[in-house]
Amino acid sequence: MENSIVFAVEVTREGEIAWLDVDAVVTPIPDGHWRWVHLDRSDSGAEALLATLGFSPLAIRALNTEQTRPRSWHIDDLTMIVLRGVNLNPEVDQELISVRIAARNNMVVSSRRYRIMAVQDQRSALEAGAGPRGSAELILAIIQGLSERLSTREDEINEALDRMEALETLSPEDQSELLSLRRRLNLMRRYVRPQYQAVSGMQVLDPDWFGEELRQQLAERTNEVLRLVEDLDLMNERAELLYQQIRAESEARQARNTYILSLVAAVFVPLGFITGLLGINVGGIPGAENASAFTIVVVAMVALIAVQLAIMKLLKWF
Repeated sequence: MENSIVFAVEVTREGEIAWLDVDAVVTPIPDGHWRWVHLDRSDSGAEALLATLGFSPLAIRALNTEQTRPRSWHIDDLTMIVLRGVNLNPEVDQELISVRIAARNNMVVSSRRYRIMAVQDQRSALEAGAGPRGSAELILAIIQGLSERLSTREDEINEALDRMEALETLSPEDQSELLSLRRRLNLMRRYVRPQYQAVSGMQVLDPDWFGEELRQQLAERTNEVLRLVEDLDLMNERAELLYQQIRAESEARQARNTYILSLVAAVFVPLGFITGLLGINVGGIPGAENASAFTIVVVAMVALIAVQLAIMKLLKWF
């Protein structure tokens, strides 16, 4: 079980902190103190530790299941919330990674598979003596940290779209980048919209250990996530317009090439008919005995081409 604990900390009413080992984690929490246990859910001992802490099988499954989407709900006396944040681990090939939280007034248990920087920020803040002062403040701080990094990622995508919109035509490299941006936007929209519902759902759940000031802060965090959703929707529309522009340009090129081929065929089909007719191997071919016949035919064919081109020009076919 010890290996499943990334860190565990207990904070006193005066703000003093104590780092806990696995034996201290399972002891009762003193009055006026609160405790934060952060787990690595990939470790096999995580479920056993949660059971030792008194979590129900349903809560244990919620903190350890593989496939999740952001949401918030109650299990027993716990407020559960699943959130997604930007992946900043270069060795992990995922755009967004999850953190799961189970909280009550004096205890927060969070779990993750990969390192979450918003969690690391709060650990560093506690070490510096400027961290959250309770379960509610910790949850709000994690939500804010996740939103700030999502906003930074959105800014990167927005700058890429601005650059592409300023170009008259998109190069193959730009088109490939646009395709990648559309995939990233679709993935982010898949999780950020439910994240808004999860954070706004916290207002509906309204845990009794959220004071009035913290409820107001929760409303602000909800508005921040809503802005992220709206920005993603707008960027998705911009990316779709750029994609439609690429498709329209591609279809226009294909139509232009097809039209040119049609004009070339219109010019050379009559010439092909004439050369084919003169090339049949039968007697009576006109000019067979005339030394100037070839020159006459070539001049006639050039004249025919000129007449065809003149007619096409007159009809404004090119």
